[in-house]
Amino acid sequence: MIELTLYTGPECHLCSIARDLIYQTLEYGSYELKEIDVTQSLETKKTYGLRIPVLVHEGKNQELPWPFNEVDLQLLVA
Repeated sequence: MIELTLYTGPECHLCSIARDLIYQTLEYGSYELKEIDVTQSLETKKTYGLRIPVLVHEGKNQELPWPFNEVDLQLLVA
């Protein structure tokens, strides 16, 4: 199973759009999506705070920064 991490923040409307796009694009059950609120850790906030939403493929250690689209998502998980 593909492990994906979506770095988000409170009241981040782009994060909601990114989450919806992931759910609409990727096949249900083919991935596990973990969401991390960047405000919960100083280190995470320093790394991703100004760039959220950011999607990370944990197996490839590859980042997909916003904005991304359906094709970008398919390429990330291929």
